[in-house]
Amino acid sequence: MSKAVCVILLFSCIVSVSSVTVLALSGEQKLIFDQGINYFDAESCGAFATSTGAATHTDAEGSADAKANALVIYTFLTSHGLTKPQAGGILANLYYESAGLNPKKVQNGGDAEEITVDNFTGYGLAQWTSRNRQQGLKDLAASRNKKSSNLGLQIDYLWKELTGGYKQALSNLKKTTDYSSAIYVIINQFEAPQDRNQVQSRGDAFKSIYDSLPEAASAADSSASSASGDTSGVQNCMCPAPSADPAGSNGKTVAIDPGHGPSAVTVDSKTGLKQVETNNQPEGKNVWDVAQLVKKSLEADGYKVVMLKQTEDESVTFRQRAERADQANADIALSIHTDSTLGNDGQIYPQKVGLYRGSGANKTTFTDAKTAETSQKYSDIFKSERQKTEGSDIVVKYNDFNGRQGYEPGDIQMVQLFSKTPWIYNEAKSSDVAKYAKGLISGVEKSLGQSGDTLSTQADATTCANGGVSSGNGSIDDIYATALKYAWSDYTNPNPTPKPSYKFAYDSGKRKGDYPGGGYTDCGAFITRLMIDSGADPNYNSKKLATSGQITQLNTDSKYEKIGNVTNVGQLKPGDIAVSDSHTYMYVGKHAGLKSQYDSVSASLAVSSPGRTPMASNSYDLGSWHWYRLKSIN
Repeated sequence: MSKAVCVILLFSCIVSVSSVTVLALSGEQKLIFDQGINYFDAESCGAFATSTGAATHTDAEGSADAKANALVIYTFLTSHGLTKPQAGGILANLYYESAGLNPKKVQNGGDAEEITVDNFTGYGLAQWTSRNRQQGLKDLAASRNKKSSNLGLQIDYLWKELTGGYKQALSNLKKTTDYSSAIYVIINQFEAPQDRNQVQSRGDAFKSIYDSLPEAASAADSSASSASGDTSGVQNCMCPAPSADPAGSNGKTVAIDPGHGPSAVTVDSKTGLKQVETNNQPEGKNVWDVAQLVKKSLEADGYKVVMLKQTEDESVTFRQRAERADQANADIALSIHTDSTLGNDGQIYPQKVGLYRGSGANKTTFTDAKTAETSQKYSDIFKSERQKTEGSDIVVKYNDFNGRQGYEPGDIQMVQLFSKTPWIYNEAKSSDVAKYAKGLISGVEKSLGQSGDTLSTQADATTCANGGVSSGNGSIDDIYATALKYAWSDYTNPNPTPKPSYKFAYDSGKRKGDYPGGGYTDCGAFITRLMIDSGADPNYNSKKLATSGQITQLNTDSKYEKIGNVTNVGQLKPGDIAVSDSHTYMYVGKHAGLKSQYDSVSASLAVSSPGRTPMASNSYDLGSWHWYRLKSIN
């Protein structure tokens, strides 16, 4: 009999006037009912005795009792085919995330009946954080005229995600046969917290409730994978979710510098400059809170975030902050400050060659032209993004320390002066934490790239399940999708760090014996992977030839036509391949997943190390290339 609980709100017995069928409650269902939790599924009731019991939705308000809520969730999960260890893996994670299966739980304090869609504040059982997931829960609640905090609603939303965008996580979960492995899958492929080493702690925290749960009946859709004891999807498939990538969602690292700390005056040993720190309050507390929101949101998007001070009151000199950012190879650093006396809504200070601090023998001038150029470019982006949330009067300018008693003269913040990292120094007039954080988050994403770069848990799980490769059918859409999955959306030269999805695809292909070329930056290996993994040509470069050899193979392969006398991109179609004796790339056209100025994707070993891993690029010198088009995608 199905374990789905079907209880009419006012009666514990169901009597049908058209049938003598009596629907009895199981022991665990009765326990739920006895605890006053009414779990009603109008859509499933009619077929309760004859269906497989996969209820379509639930309606349980929830309880303050974690054990009672656990039993409601457990009954739902096992009625949908999960074993006790598999359901326990989900529950242990939910228990940890929501501080005891509290569907009203708001991250960093308090409860709320409704979710706030802000892209960084976790809410509910799974602590839904990203904007699209928050909005999905809110929309489901609205469609059913329920509060976001409704336990049954959140269970349904959880299942909607697991059978939708996170279905590969569910598939891998169903391969597990023990509690710990199940917890591991949900940590890595669904929750994706910053710290993935919590299998033991999450399992222990929920263990007493887990042990009290009844055994689940075996289910047809899970027995096949569980009976064999096949846990290969867990043990051998170590694809990371977003923030597991050491280089971040798109190979980018962000350093965050919440301003201020204990008052101190120190002398920088390298320049002799006097460093003056002031313990400004409540600014120090305010910007620390902003920094935490920015950190959480960026990590949820997959960026690696380095905090330049570890606690709100840590004493860190400007030199130490700069060195921490540089040592982390950060792609951008943000200083976060507020000042209610500003004459503008906010100010942004970039680096610039010629800016200085100090006088006489101690005068130190900023000289890094490349860093300054990037800092100024990013500052303009931050201005635009911050204006959307803080006000229209955000200005980019340079500071002035001349005549300020106790401070070294000059026009640049010392933390920027000492660093080789592009540094955006932010001041805000308003102390509105959420608005300030939102503008900074958007500034980072627009500066470093987000669209097409962020590896979702779903994409990672799919890559993982397919041995690290895509599994397209060869359409132009599959070529696009694979290109965007493997290639960075912006051009940065050099860039030896591959997107995690390409790294797994390349490694998998190499193990299978496909052409490896010279590594992750090899152009011929990239186009080989792109054609095979998209399904466009599973036999592409089957002879494992370098680029010059690929010309010969393409010339003799009837699946391709050679496009001669190409003089402009109007003659090209997405998917066209350019090959020379030493290089190859693919024209993909203008596409939303690439930065607007690019129309191609390529990798390059380059003349000098370390080269470029797959990324956006541009078509060039069209007439000097051999161009080939796969006939099946004309």
